[in-house]
Amino acid sequence: MFKSKLAQVLMKLKAFIIAKPVIAIVVAIAVIAIPITTILVLSVNGGDEKATEGLEYELVDGGYSVKMENATGNVIIPSKYKGKSVTSIGDYAFYCSSLESIEIPSSVSSIGYAAFYYCSRLVSIEIPNDSKLSSIGGSAFQSCYSLLSIDIPSSVESIGSHAFYGCSSLESIEIPSSVSSIGEFAFADCSRLASIEIPSSVTSIGDAAFYECSRLAFIEIPSSVESIGELAFYYCSSLASIEIPSSVSSIGWYAFANCNSLESIKIPSSVSSIGWYAFANCSKLTIYAEVSEGEIPTGWDSAWNPDKRPVQWGGTGE
Repeated sequence: MFKSKLAQVLMKLKAFIIAKPVIAIVVAIAVIAIPITTILVLSVNGGDEKATEGLEYELVDGGYSVKMENATGNVIIPSKYKGKSVTSIGDYAFYCSSLESIEIPSSVSSIGYAAFYYCSRLVSIEIPNDSKLSSIGGSAFQSCYSLLSIDIPSSVESIGSHAFYGCSSLESIEIPSSVSSIGEFAFADCSRLASIEIPSSVTSIGDAAFYECSRLAFIEIPSSVESIGELAFYYCSSLASIEIPSSVSSIGWYAFANCNSLESIKIPSSVSSIGWYAFANCSKLTIYAEVSEGEIPTGWDSAWNPDKRPVQWGGTGE
């Protein structure tokens, strides 16, 4: 009982440690802020490029970082400002604004922490194919409820924690083969996300990465993945089957808990660690374990299968 309560407390702390303080600020802003900025598009860089008036530029490491308060409508970020490249979108750059669409130039290599947090009207993001974008920061697009899609360029190497948390209109997303890690809560509570393809470059799926993606019906875990984090697929209630590749050595606690449509899962002999309640409340589940019942690894928690779902030991499920 203690361990179960501890798990629940930790889950809530992880999910809201970022969101709660920010939400308080959002409420305050909603009460006192009155958008007064008129968005104008100006020609810059000798007339060859357009940029939205009102953008603020800060010189950082030889390039400019950009942000804008009270942004509304469509915003165009230029690739250069005063002869130097615009290389980043700063932390909280468009935080809690009425932004509806944005054009990000290929010169931008990083999107900062909470850059578009709670931009609830943001529908589209345009990033060119030749983009230099390598990192999407933590909570970058968290709670962008209207965001329908985003094309992540092939230059991106990491997707930060909470990056797309709560993007409840996001139906599909393609992760490029350049990405090696998916951060914790990265796609949590994307309630319309029906499918996602994880490339073979990814080695770890972070804690609660797909937490409460209730429409997620199919996902293929590539043979590059070595670990599946705690709560990784918690409450993915539409997920019917999943195959864990032999590259995986650990499955975190509550990883597949409450996946009540899950009918089968194959656990290879490579898995040496399975956490507490990993398959709890999976009422339709049959488990196929490659190991024999007499050779269960010591790293499998005694409550890894708390509901005593049927297990075919030494079986492949084929």
